[in-house]
Amino acid sequence: MGALWRWQFSREFLCRFPVMIETGTGRGDGARYAAAAGFPRVVTIEVDRELYARVAPEFSFDERISILHGTSQEWLGRLLRGTTAPIFFWLDAHFPGHDFGEGTLDKETDIEKRLPLELELWAIRHYRPDGNWCILADDLRIYADGEWGDGNLSPAEREAVPAYVRDRDFFEPFRATHAVEIFTEDAGYALIVPHGCPRPKIIR
Repeated sequence: MGALWRWQFSREFLCRFPVMIETGTGRGDGARYAAAAGFPRVVTIEVDRELYARVAPEFSFDERISILHGTSQEWLGRLLRGTTAPIFFWLDAHFPGHDFGEGTLDKETDIEKRLPLELELWAIRHYRPDGNWCILADDLRIYADGEWGDGNLSPAEREAVPAYVRDRDFFEPFRATHAVEIFTEDAGYALIVPHGCPRPKIIR
């Protein structure tokens, strides 16, 4: 399990990407950290109704943060269609129970809700072909074995990930316009930033 607080955002980066969209609110830690780090606008999307209901009242008192209930695929289309605002995406929306002790990955039978990363990446490229955005994606160990800080998935966890999802380079389509960097800390991160733009730094 990764965490947004492992990342540091410079003033230059915040000026370049003043809006953050998070997929997977969880207990709200990412959205709280983003607001405290200086993002003027934070939008967070949560598919789990109980997690959404738990966090929404707190965020209603902070005008910088908007929390939305639904799938990331549904909301990314709505949010990105027609906008050219520079955006930082924090993609962390796999089945929330896996991180919060409420069930294993395969508890969610809908594969698009269980493992939405590929569709999220598609939505960003489809609705924002201008490339005026930065992506930080979490939990790469779900999609491939590696020297991850949290280790690889257990055999039981791996069974919840279809073979066609694993060991694929989801980030190849971005390499023509963006720099792609993989970090092995925690569950593994991918950072996708337009060439020549400032980038956040991981806190080691």
